[in-house]
Amino acid sequence: MNNDYDITILISSHILSELHLLATDYGIIHQGRLMEQLTAKELDDKSQKYIHIKVDDASKASTVLQDVLETNNFEVKEDHSIRMLDYVDEPMKVSKALTENGLLIEEFMPMGEDLESYFSHLIGGVTDE
Repeated sequence: MNNDYDITILISSHILSELHLLATDYGIIHQGRLMEQLTAKELDDKSQKYIHIKVDDASKASTVLQDVLETNNFEVKEDHSIRMLDYVDEPMKVSKALTENGLLIEEFMPMGEDLESYFSHLIGGVTDE
C-alpha cells in the first residue's frame, strides 16, 4: 500500500522478526521513551554481522586468521568458538584458509543481529519492568 498509494503505515508490534521483514523505518520505544529512530538500511549497517566458526583447534585457527588472512578482528569465546568480524562477505576465503592449514571445520555460519537482538542490546537486555 505504501508504494501503490504513497501512504505511510504505522505498525506497533512486539513481533519484531515480522517487522524486520516489512518495515522501512523504525522508532524504538522503551518505557514510553523514544530510544532511537532509524531506517532499515541504518539498522542493517548497525547490526553486527560475523562468521561463527568452530574448529578442532581454536588456537591454531587464531594463528591462521592472523598470519594468513592478516586480521585480528575476531574473538575466541569460552566454548572455543570464534566470532569473526572480518571477511563476512567473503566466507569462502576464511574456510579455505582454515582447511588449507589442516584445520577441521565443525561449524561455520554467517550470523548477524536481527531487529529483536538489536532492540535487546539497545534497551540493555530484557527487563521485567
